[in-house]
Amino acid sequence: MLRMGIVGCGIMGKLYASLIDQHPHLCLAGVCDHHLVKAEELGRAVSTAAFSDPGVMFRQAELDAVYIATPDFAHYELVAEALAANIHVLVEKPLTMDVTEAHKLVQREQQSRGRVMVRFGNRYNPPYAAIKQTLAGGAYGRILSIKGHLNDTIMVPTEMIRWSHRTTPGWFLLSHILDLGSWLTEAPVRSVYASGSRWKLASLGIDTWDFITVLLKYDNGTVGQFESGWVLPTAMPQVVDMGLEVVCEHGMVRSNTHQQMVTAVQERYSFPPTLMTNVHGRNAGYLVYSLDVFANCLHEQQPFPITLQDGLENVRVLEAVHRSLELGSCVSLG
Repeated sequence: MLRMGIVGCGIMGKLYASLIDQHPHLCLAGVCDHHLVKAEELGRAVSTAAFSDPGVMFRQAELDAVYIATPDFAHYELVAEALAANIHVLVEKPLTMDVTEAHKLVQREQQSRGRVMVRFGNRYNPPYAAIKQTLAGGAYGRILSIKGHLNDTIMVPTEMIRWSHRTTPGWFLLSHILDLGSWLTEAPVRSVYASGSRWKLASLGIDTWDFITVLLKYDNGTVGQFESGWVLPTAMPQVVDMGLEVVCEHGMVRSNTHQQMVTAVQERYSFPPTLMTNVHGRNAGYLVYSLDVFANCLHEQQPFPITLQDGLENVRVLEAVHRSLELGSCVSLG
């Protein structure tokens, strides 16, 4: 059994505590949050030790691996500290919010016995895995264009997370859909043009972008069009609205994960989640599958299919997106 800890006892930290607790190759050895009360609350719920200092947990809990579930802006130092302690890392996307920091982590990983996997969980989301498998045979020919959107309702930046003013829908949401684009095209991004709106949340005292729309050109000639925002009305059937369309030489594939195959109507219309749910008392879905990959690779001493270099490429493009937003012009990544 691999001893695994969690840093960050918010929404994702709590979810992964139950996933780790149920995993056959993992043992939850500690949880940590700078708010000790939150760590203690989660620790009691899953019967494990609670800490407020990550370094102390790394040493005292004798960890083999750690899941870092802190806000977007608080990944770099924790990943670096874990690598310095030769601990394997599963870190939330984005890897960092600074490409220089991302480069430094690549160097630190090379000097450590620990390895890093970025949690790009949608690679293990069945609809997107099916798209990847469909295109892999080659019958569809080269990819001409990819369109994707990943949007949240306004509940997310106003109620769900308290740090939305310190990130953007680019870092928080677009990171997912950009990774899917890179995964499907298997090509680096060469140019970025981004535009966005910045009004609704600012009027509520939250200084961040409402929507970001991006036009990408990949090195192989594929064009990408992506959109992320988090001001959709709370009346939406689901908090998350996500879809992808890939047009190829000899056909196309399309997925909409907003509608999850089940419709429920009572006081309101909703789509109960099926891609991440509970089946016979056990969690099932794409987050479980991505944790399986992380744990099984460690257990079998195999390389991670999502590398630190993938995380670096994601940060490189996202930094260019935000630079294009500020400049109002195309940014070359040449």
